[in-house]
Amino acid sequence: MAKKNGTKRGTGGITLSDVVVHMEHMEQRLSSRITGTEIEMKGMRIEMKGMRIEMKGMEERLTERIDAVEEDLTATMQDTMRIRAHVGMPVPTE
Repeated sequence: MAKKNGTKRGTGGITLSDVVVHMEHMEQRLSSRITGTEIEMKGMRIEMKGMRIEMKGMEERLTERIDAVEEDLTATMQDTMRIRAHVGMPVPTE
């Protein structure tokens, strides 16, 4: 089958007017996509700010828990040394 060189509007081929109309439509579609992407990026920035705040809170809670575990370990070691000394077991020295 032979390939057509014309457009649906006529048999004269693609005109400069057709190209301009096509470019205007492309510009409209791209600008709407860009606008949509900008809106999505603003939403992502807001989410990231919220995540930073949440991470800061988690960091503080984790630090508090680690400090508490460290205090518990130190107290347990001291109690163990006192008990060993009290019952006459050898006490390791550092």
